[in-house]
Amino acid sequence: MTDCTSNVRRFATYKIWRSTLFGVKLLYLEENCLESMNGLQPLKQLQCLYLRKNFIKSIDHIEGLQFLDTLDISQNYISCLENLSKSLRLRVLVVSHNQLESIESIAHLTSCPSIMILDLSHNELKDGDGVLKIALSLPKLAVLYLSGNPCISRMPHYRKVNKKPTRH
Repeated sequence: MTDCTSNVRRFATYKIWRSTLFGVKLLYLEENCLESMNGLQPLKQLQCLYLRKNFIKSIDHIEGLQFLDTLDISQNYISCLENLSKSLRLRVLVVSHNQLESIESIAHLTSCPSIMILDLSHNELKDGDGVLKIALSLPKLAVLYLSGNPCISRMPHYRKVNKKPTRH
């Protein structure tokens, strides 16, 4: 009977904790051994979410976070970027140190026109031309980090090619 009572207490505590987080705009959940992004849906006002160093394999459960501006999901196990297109205000996306390998794994970025800062460093991206094509399709992109990817060694003038014309 102790386990049941303990579980009920934990659940009640969780419900109270969730209700107090309603107006949260910034949330750090780094190094928590999280395997999922489930449970974020009630945080409708959330603007900045830091999920570094967890065990997350996919980007999900963020559809209702309409004010999300910054998402740091670095040092996880993400192999494909997905479910970001409804985050219309997303300007900063950090997915460094994950398992992104192909152009297909990052193709979803083309449906995220608000991204201004994109960190894809230290993944396994090999097709530099494909990565740059996707990056150049992002109208507001100002900063792109690609260091630590195999494609960089095949792009001798990476820094020069990486620059987009600026509007005055």
